Amino acid sequence: MYTRKIMLSRETVQPFVNAASRCNFHIDVSNDKMTVSAKSIMGVFSLDLTHELTVKYPEKDEHFEIVLNQLAA
Repeated sequence: MYTRKIMLSRETVQPFVNAASRCNFHIDVSNDKMTVSAKSIMGVFSLDLTHELTVKYPEKDEHFEIVLNQLAA
């Protein structure tokens, strides 16, 4: 299981969800209070985007890693 810390803004949620949706495995994104699917735009927007988020995923995907690197906290 891989874990990364990221920061999202309203403008970066869509590219993040798009990259997650291309992966063939489940990806969680969470804050201190809740965990949602990274492939759900409504779920990601329900998180507090003013704080650091944690992304957990079981395997690496080259494109997803590039997006995560751009969003690294």
